[in-house]
Amino acid sequence: METRRAEILLEKYFEGLSSLQEEQELRDFFRENRDLPEALEMNRPFFEGLDEPVDEMKELAFAERITGAIEKRERIIQRKRFTHQFTWMAGIAAAIIVVLLALNIWNNQQMQQNQLAMNVPENPKQAYEMSMDALKYVSVNYNKGIQQLNKIPDLEKDTKPLYQALELYGKGYAQMNVIVNLKIKQ
Repeated sequence: METRRAEILLEKYFEGLSSLQEEQELRDFFRENRDLPEALEMNRPFFEGLDEPVDEMKELAFAERITGAIEKRERIIQRKRFTHQFTWMAGIAAAIIVVLLALNIWNNQQMQQNQLAMNVPENPKQAYEMSMDALKYVSVNYNKGIQQLNKIPDLEKDTKPLYQALELYGKGYAQMNVIVNLKIKQ
């Protein structure tokens, strides 16, 4: 077969218009001719590959790789869906928590206002009694504080020997410095 006919058949082949017989001619052409122009030579590996027997193990490995890639892609998509759903659920849960906290704060404020309203005396006699109770409470705690302050003179009396010992130590230290300075000058 001439190279011109091979070029025409290649053109038909790549356009999808060639017959099985013409495809066989191309395979034979590339198998028989070793010295071809560069434009035709670049198609040789393709047509020589069509004549090689199919290795079932390679096909099986290829199919497994494709299947693995598809499954991996599906897992990634499922993980993204789960993450997206989890994000929405977490947002809703956070909103519910914020609402519950706001309701709790509002409820506590209402309860405090009610308690303050409950402690308001209804008549002057009750107000007098409440005032006397408060003053009695202050008086008792004030007297306890005064008793603690009365113990301060005892503290001064107890620490007097310590201060005397420290004073004596200070005098001894001063005398020692004088002696050392005299020795250094000699």
